[in-house]
Amino acid sequence: MTTANPAPAESAAIGRDLVLTREFDAPREVVFRAWTDPVRLAQWWGPHGFSNPVCELDPRPGGAIRIHMRGPDGTTYPNRGVVREILEPEQLVFTMAPEDAEDRPIFEVRTLVTFAEAGRRTRLTLKAEVLATTPGATRYLAGMEQGWSESLERLATAAAATRAAEGPSLLLVRRFRAPPALVYAAWTRPEMLAQWWGPHHTRVERAELDVRAGGRFRVVLVETDNGQRHEVSGTYTEVEPQRRLVFSWAWASTPERVSRVTVTFRPVSDGTEVTLVHDRFADADTATRHRRGWTESLERLTAHFAAGGGA
Repeated sequence: MTTANPAPAESAAIGRDLVLTREFDAPREVVFRAWTDPVRLAQWWGPHGFSNPVCELDPRPGGAIRIHMRGPDGTTYPNRGVVREILEPEQLVFTMAPEDAEDRPIFEVRTLVTFAEAGRRTRLTLKAEVLATTPGATRYLAGMEQGWSESLERLATAAAATRAAEGPSLLLVRRFRAPPALVYAAWTRPEMLAQWWGPHHTRVERAELDVRAGGRFRVVLVETDNGQRHEVSGTYTEVEPQRRLVFSWAWASTPERVSRVTVTFRPVSDGTEVTLVHDRFADADTATRHRRGWTESLERLTAHFAAGGGA
């Protein structure tokens, strides 16, 4: 994060850390997503009065970041970076460098952001370490603390607005040692879905999937210890084979509580990375229960592939 205010030189900038801690009135899934969804990131990144006409972020290790900040006077400040580590929804590490008119880095900063649950709020800690500088860096570095402080103020407003508009949400990212075609099939072929869908100690009694935009799905789960049945159903709204699924979701017991699930499939060197976003829960407790259910389902999918499961 940079500002353009001129400031005196600071010769000992390299290796010095900036540490900021803030609390946000939103679940950490919402706050974490505000850092990893480019659309949401663009809403708050930068000091007051700044906008981001270009905001691109690939939320995976090695993923590229490109942000063009535009100041109140119309000046554009291009920045490039790389995601170094991502552990949703707990931690994000990235490096960032503002560029001069010749696209050369002015300085480089490594930023570590951690997200901790604080009841139904989120405690965020940001640590920024200057890795390298050039003679043109001094006016930016002196404004770094103010720039981040104002950005986090804007984030607080954006996170609160998101919570009010959507309610709690969750985001999960998992990697599977299987190609995208096989992982996608596990989500879209009933006989494969039945091998892993649902929390531990459940089994799929019935899976009906019409995987096309406008198509319906219905899954009946049975608890293995007491035989209790639970039915979930919804409609596919977007289908991009081996890339993306978006569908509505509601339990038969509470059909009025409709939420949305977005699943993306990304090829990686050792298999497939799946990102799952489940939006619009009625309350934080419901979001927590769904997080546990999805986490256990994805654990079962991991075990399925590890055991040699396939089409």
